[in-house]
Amino acid sequence: MADKTFNCDDSLKEKVIRGKIEKKNILHLGDGSNSDIYVFAMSLGVSRNKKVSSEKSNSYLRFSAIENSKEMSYIYSVALNELRAEGKENQINDDDVVRKIVEEYVNGGLTILDEMIGDIDNFDEERFLYDIINEIDTVYYDICDGYALSE
Repeated sequence: MADKTFNCDDSLKEKVIRGKIEKKNILHLGDGSNSDIYVFAMSLGVSRNKKVSSEKSNSYLRFSAIENSKEMSYIYSVALNELRAEGKENQINDDDVVRKIVEEYVNGGLTILDEMIGDIDNFDEERFLYDIINEIDTVYYDICDGYALSE
């Protein structure tokens, strides 16, 4: 039996992952595994609540590559949160449902990354890092309900 996979949109994979992230090794994600890029893109999609359906998708990350990892736990927690909001948490054991939810967030995150990176030939890494730090700060602020550590 073939290994199950997580997918992403083919055009986003070529344009953003291959053409930008890996080409310039942005955030050193090109050094790591596919799971690093996949979970980073998913996290960005989740933080901005941006889901994008795939026009044509193909496998990107094998289940077995992250089967017993914290990445898989995060993936399933994202899917469970979405399913609970819809009153369908009993579908968490349906791998196809989980993969569809996650794929849409990954595609959303890749779309955001594409916009943040812009023209790869004029890529400003310092500006990009500043934007990512602002993104993290915003998410932290939202999680803490507006309270900062210094308050």
